[in-house]
Amino acid sequence: MYDDDRIFFELEEDEKPKKKENVFFGEQNVETEQKLKKTSGRDPVKKTVIRITSVLLVIALIIGAYYFGSMSSTLTNPEYSFYQWACDTLNERAYFVHDKLDQKLVFEYGIYAAMQDDPYFTIYTPEDTEELLAGYDGKNTAIGMTLVEYELVEGLYVSEVIRGSSAEQNGIQVDYRVVSVNDIDFYTATLNDLSAYITTIPDNTDIVIKFAIPSYNEDATLNFDLSNTITITVQRTEFIERVVDYYDGSSADFQGVLDEETAYIALRSFQGDVKAQFDAAMAIFKQRGKHNLILDLRGNLGGSDYNLQAVAEHLIRSSANTHKVLILEQQYKDGSKTQLYTEDCRYDEYNFDKIVVLTDGNTASASEALLLAMIDYGTVDCIIGGRTFGKGTGIETVFMPILNYAISYTSSYFYSPFGNTNEKVGITPTPGYAIDYDYTNNLPYQLKKDNQILRAINYLK
Repeated sequence: MYDDDRIFFELEEDEKPKKKENVFFGEQNVETEQKLKKTSGRDPVKKTVIRITSVLLVIALIIGAYYFGSMSSTLTNPEYSFYQWACDTLNERAYFVHDKLDQKLVFEYGIYAAMQDDPYFTIYTPEDTEELLAGYDGKNTAIGMTLVEYELVEGLYVSEVIRGSSAEQNGIQVDYRVVSVNDIDFYTATLNDLSAYITTIPDNTDIVIKFAIPSYNEDATLNFDLSNTITITVQRTEFIERVVDYYDGSSADFQGVLDEETAYIALRSFQGDVKAQFDAAMAIFKQRGKHNLILDLRGNLGGSDYNLQAVAEHLIRSSANTHKVLILEQQYKDGSKTQLYTEDCRYDEYNFDKIVVLTDGNTASASEALLLAMIDYGTVDCIIGGRTFGKGTGIETVFMPILNYAISYTSSYFYSPFGNTNEKVGITPTPGYAIDYDYTNNLPYQLKKDNQILRAINYLK
């Protein structure tokens, strides 16, 4: 693109150089002289028209070259190619795109501004896309712990341990405080300090971390005594995250708490290796002759339709006694509809007496879809906890060929088998069973101290 204006003009007639006599070096060319004589006798009006036409043609060619050059550089720009592809995709599929997106305006002002009505719109860079694809099968490459730093307190503290990771397998616990890593002091370091160091360590290499173990005050604050430490060796390695946990009366956390008829299954996500893990949990449930199930969907923000199908086949059945049972119906912006069915129906394998579901404000999307279907088909006996999030929309993630970008956007609204929706209203607990998780417990976290689980156990007695 040029900053200056291009001006085209001709010299005035008296400024033009005088025509010189045609001179031929060597022997005169008779044929050429005859042509010159014929040319000199042309109509002056025709000469003017030819001149103007030539000038206009030159101008058109220059302007065309200018715009073609500008457009070529734009079209070869990967960013513009992404915006072009994104606009085409969103115009066709995105629920909240009502007026056709203009590629030029989107390229100039940004696609997030154009998609501000869609709270779930997301762009994935090539690096993000790789992580997203890896997450579909639950694979991670990490130590497997999340550290936080607090505004008013020095130090780095473990806030989450990912199940299946090296951190979990080697005994790292929530609230541990980092003291040192490979004998380098990080007791008062920042998260940026530690991250910068950890990233220099190759994958599958031992990392020796010393933690201070906390004691708990009555007001839930933490005390740390550097004489009470533990040293744990971990690695940043690939693992499959465990999103399903099975417990019954033989589990250490539930001994003396769950009766012989009851099992507790925590389903933390519908993303990752859900089918294999949930199938395995229900196989244990059946093998051990359990008939009551506490299904914990707290904090489960949803995931893929495939995993929803895999879980639902264990927990819903219709009066039609068919193997394929309707889970939900999706409605798109053009009015078309699709139905999602289970691949099989295994509900009758388990001889359920009662199923209790635990919920909170972060029970969302696929979790709510499952629960709506269970309510419609009458396979849930009691819902304990808090009102669910209220996300009754479907999200599509589409991957761009070649450049490896991806976008996620709202593509549909979903409805239960009987036409019910949870969008913006959520799902309310069973009357009399709306309780929040008890965060006032000052003891280290143990499942048997969870007041919602205790309420479910009392309900099943």
